[in-house]
Amino acid sequence: FPVTISAVGAGDSFVAGFACYLNSNASSIDWRDCVKFAMATAAASCESYVAGEIDRIRVEQIYSGKK
Repeated sequence: FPVTISAVGAGDSFVAGFACYLNSNASSIDWRDCVKFAMATAAASCESYVAGEIDRIRVEQIYSGKK
């Protein structure tokens, strides 16, 4: 299982993921998926040694349920 390295910036990453989802799906928003994507973004940021560094591929893995 992935290990939390640092939770610094996780809240900001959540907001960024939320906004990113809204921007990409402006015509038809699924709020459950929006929050799920935001949570995946925050979780991915916790796996990095650098605050605010987010791997888009890792976000997609978490979002889709892959470990």
